[in-house]
Amino acid sequence: MPKENDFRDLLRVFLRAVEGNKGLPAGEDDRILDAEGLALKFFGHASTAFYIYQGTFLPDSGAKFIDSASINVLGRAALETFLVFHHVFVAPTSEVTEILDTGPGCLLD
Repeated sequence: MPKENDFRDLLRVFLRAVEGNKGLPAGEDDRILDAEGLALKFFGHASTAFYIYQGTFLPDSGAKFIDSASINVLGRAALETFLVFHHVFVAPTSEVTEILDTGPGCLLD
């Protein structure tokens, strides 16, 4: 139980951090909007995995189980989202910066 409470607390803190920037003007560099979207996506994956971990109960059959396959898929999706966030916003390479800032494939226009 203590680990579950710790994870729940971490989710709350993470959501408060993400929500703290909501409604602020993006300014000249609107990448903050992309960062917020990725952070919310990560939160969605992590919180859904946490609640699936609590177990599923099927009242018709009386079965209760933990859907580990779904938790694995959500864990992978959360990890991928984190890695994209880190690659683009924390430690971007010159190639990523060029794609974000210029050209017809510009992700920020």
